[in-house]
Amino acid sequence: MPNHRFYFVVCGAAEHIRTLNFAIRALQKVSKVPIRVVTDSTRNEIPVEGAQVLDIRTPDTFDHHQASIFLKTSLPELIEDQEIGCYLDSDVIALSPEVDTIFSHFAAPVTFAKDHSPLKYFSPYALNCDCLNDYKTKVGALEAIIKKHNPLHEQCNIESNMNTRELFRVFDRLKRKPFRLLKFMFPFYFGSGSCEIKLEQNYSYRKKTKLFYRNEEPVLNHALNFHREVKAECGCRYTFPGMKWKDVNGSDVYSLQCDHLAKGIAEKFGVQGIDNNWQHWNGGVFLFNKASVPFMKEWNERTLAAFDDPYWRTRDQGTLVATVWNNQLQNHILLDTKYNFIADFYNPLITWDVERGFTTDNFKTMLCPVFIHVYHHFGDINWEIWQGVEQITHLKTTFD
Repeated sequence: MPNHRFYFVVCGAAEHIRTLNFAIRALQKVSKVPIRVVTDSTRNEIPVEGAQVLDIRTPDTFDHHQASIFLKTSLPELIEDQEIGCYLDSDVIALSPEVDTIFSHFAAPVTFAKDHSPLKYFSPYALNCDCLNDYKTKVGALEAIIKKHNPLHEQCNIESNMNTRELFRVFDRLKRKPFRLLKFMFPFYFGSGSCEIKLEQNYSYRKKTKLFYRNEEPVLNHALNFHREVKAECGCRYTFPGMKWKDVNGSDVYSLQCDHLAKGIAEKFGVQGIDNNWQHWNGGVFLFNKASVPFMKEWNERTLAAFDDPYWRTRDQGTLVATVWNNQLQNHILLDTKYNFIADFYNPLITWDVERGFTTDNFKTMLCPVFIHVYHHFGDINWEIWQGVEQITHLKTTFD
């Protein structure tokens, strides 16, 4: 093989190292390229398994998260002159023998894949502005009132009920077919009080109870049952047919976005003109070599400066945005999505089944990920995405 290498970085808790060890085992099954883990072993609760370890002492003033980011943004200084490195987050899992083809897509100075959302949606999570806390307060207040009037609120949500997740996919398929949608909507609004509207896969809507069912199990209590009571109590209204909760100002209660990151970068680093709708880069997978040193050094320095600023959360993506725009790389070549398929648990339209594989849009299109980025709910055996990971890798998690 050419002079290539995969790199992981980890420091600290056993949970993160178990995740890493799973990722290493999955990668070894499909790759012929060496794997190196960069770590500060004095911080680690359990050992790294199955890969060469490069042990580097990090400053004692850093917490484990900061130490990992420090090592990650220093990687190009650790590689050989002719080497191309591929960094992988510890929750990025190899699924395909195509993994080694990623190195052929390197375009200097660095090559990343895009994130799954524009910058404005990431912004509240990058800074300690008030937006995230205000959002949690507003949503929490609304949901406390909804719970009073909806006894199924906890039981029938997409986090705890897989049948409710599938119902959202049924709705999505229904919206794509106008005649089927009309066939549903007419009795929904004008049918008799005793009618039952059949959907698909044993799902139905019973007008008498205003509940959606899978067979005899209630899987969703429609807002028609309680939206007037909620509005009377807090002023939030449920819109039809948009199916959104709007506050007294007409804003979507469940939409979280802001422009503070773009403004914060301008104020702290002097980088102007960042587009808040830009599809920013995801730091979970990227290619680098020795030519990457200036870019990565700048990213490292900005990140260290952010560590000392309480307005900035301990993350590396915000400072990555600053570095990209400062170097006018916002239109730089990106890796294909298949090299960093970001699996969002909270979007039911991102799913998997054994016959069709993975999708981001409820099987309007399908894709075969080379790497899947399971950035939350890692190892959740009730999630169909994780079921796909285990079936493809033939590996099981052994987490407590």
